[in-house]
Amino acid sequence: MAKPLWQHVEALTAKVFAHHGFAYGEILSRWPEIAGPALAGYTLPERIRWPRVRKPADGPEGKAGDRKQGGTLILRVAPGHALTLQHELPRLIERVNSYYGYGAIAKIKLTQDPSLPLGEGTPEPPPIPRDQQRFVEESVAPIRDARLRQALERLGRGILRRRQNAATKP
Repeated sequence: MAKPLWQHVEALTAKVFAHHGFAYGEILSRWPEIAGPALAGYTLPERIRWPRVRKPADGPEGKAGDRKQGGTLILRVAPGHALTLQHELPRLIERVNSYYGYGAIAKIKLTQDPSLPLGEGTPEPPPIPRDQQRFVEESVAPIRDARLRQALERLGRGILRRRQNAATKP
């Protein structure tokens, strides 16, 4: 009898995950479980950068003692959360390593990513005037692709907020 597709997923995705530094793909699929729902709401693992280590010439690869250790987890963070998350890094490293059962991650590097959701507790940006909001909405209305239209609308609002902030500064 043939195996269901879900039983082949790990074998099918192993090379893709390894290419992006994820020796174990579970960190992506189980991120909310590993980091906790609050942190997972505004973070996303991008890759793991492993230190360069010389392999012994005589031993076969893949032994239990050959597990990669001391990696740097590159973590994408929604804007406004990097400073808060900076204080949580030791605990997050501990959670990732306890999930794997050994010291896979030694440090975490944060990169801000405006495409991630802001998460709870993030202050809303100041509103832009309604006439300018209407202008942005009308400008992008002809675009059929909903995701592109929404992205351009966010970009337009961001540009208007920057102009608004620059005008209010002395």
